[in-house]
Amino acid sequence: MHDRGVSCTGHLWKSLVLSYCKRGLVEEAELLSTEMESQGFFLDKIIYTTLINGYCKKKKLKMVMRLFMKILKKDCEPDSYIYSTLIHSFVNLGLPDKRWIFHNQMVEREIKPDTVTYHIMIRKYCKDKKFDCALMLLDSMYISEWYSSNCAPTSNTSEIT
Repeated sequence: MHDRGVSCTGHLWKSLVLSYCKRGLVEEAELLSTEMESQGFFLDKIIYTTLINGYCKKKKLKMVMRLFMKILKKDCEPDSYIYSTLIHSFVNLGLPDKRWIFHNQMVEREIKPDTVTYHIMIRKYCKDKKFDCALMLLDSMYISEWYSSNCAPTSNTSEIT
């Protein structure tokens, strides 16, 4: 873009990447993010999560894992939103066992799962008719040390089961 005489702000770059991903043009969005980075802009969690989500929707798991490894190598520590996106994507792709890899990484990194993370896993248990597991996970939300912060069950939680 810069070679075309267009000067972009970080916000414009981010908007372009998000727009490309929404249209399913993830490879192009990643090229934009590479150009963005070469122009001195920092790729934040929102951009990485958007790209990961886009590649998940295209079922390009190698690209998902490549981006996730890139996040780990950069100064962009993954948060519960990135992990929730990964867990949700692997569940949707029919690879629910992979979700535990990311869940365990969250625990190891002391990243607190939020309500969304729990909802994803509870929904999958219910879909698989593993109601005991779903209830056990729901109960763990109530007794969790994180209950008072970012993991309080909501009205949506009770609609899952």
